[in-house]
Amino acid sequence: MDRLIRGERSKLMGKIRGRDTKIERALYDQLTKMGLEYQVRDIEGKPDYAHREAKVAVFIDGCFFHVCPEHCSIPKTNTGFWLKKFIRNSNRDLLVNAKLMASGWKVVRVWGHTVKKEPERALEIIGTIIKARMLIINIIGRVPAGGIDYL
Repeated sequence: MDRLIRGERSKLMGKIRGRDTKIERALYDQLTKMGLEYQVRDIEGKPDYAHREAKVAVFIDGCFFHVCPEHCSIPKTNTGFWLKKFIRNSNRDLLVNAKLMASGWKVVRVWGHTVKKEPERALEIIGTIIKARMLIINIIGRVPAGGIDYL
């Protein structure tokens, strides 16, 4: 049973931001210094950050809506709705990953808890991926094949 009445729950859920979240903004200064753009809307899946030249797309995935195995728990109320929502989100993420990788993009998905607990580690790995791809571009003259990393 939900502790909030329907209108209160709706108001609370309406406050959850879909973009420009605190977690996304936490890495903003450091990632933009690495040459990544913030909130890129013209790339498949609208990544939170993207480095166009190295073709690296970074998504900061919140633990609840992207079903983090460590932190997500299924709500006890309206369970059917939430299960469908989680499945839709997971399927969309998989489709976006596949489309980006097929066009040569490296996809980096970072859990929100990683940004909160280990922001330096996330930055180091993202930076290393970009440097490695740029090195390969300089050596072979083209963008290497796509792929995916989860942090």
